[in-house]
Amino acid sequence: MQALVAFVLMIGISVGLTLASANAPAQAAHEHEDYDDMENEFEGDAEAIEYGRQRFARRCAYCHGGGGMGAKGPSLTKGKFKWSRKALTTDLVNIIMGGIPNTQMGAFGRTLDGDEVLKIIAYIRQETERVRVEAIRAAAEQAEAK
Repeated sequence: MQALVAFVLMIGISVGLTLASANAPAQAAHEHEDYDDMENEFEGDAEAIEYGRQRFARRCAYCHGGGGMGAKGPSLTKGKFKWSRKALTTDLVNIIMGGIPNTQMGAFGRTLDGDEVLKIIAYIRQETERVRVEAIRAAAEQAEAK
């Protein structure tokens, strides 16, 4: 009987630990809600953006492709995100730090600090603008050619 009680207790502890770890990304996201009304101080800062590019290349490009153009993960340079329609800094920080449950987007809150995440976001926003300007330029050149 004691063996059965011990076995049931171990199962209960195991299930509890599994549920706690599944909720960790959501908790990590809520820990960073202080970014709600915050402007990204690193946007327009060439040194910070270069640092963000380097961190992106090491941490994000495997899934999101070089320059965030998309690979097995979605493109990040279209200015639209399934999980944040307005691409608010708060939402993006929460996604990067806490991950997206039931997707391949993992939580990076334990391996990237807040400033690193903001620098990555500044880099992606610069790339998004570069892609937008290039598309406008290409369309104008195509219209001139006609």
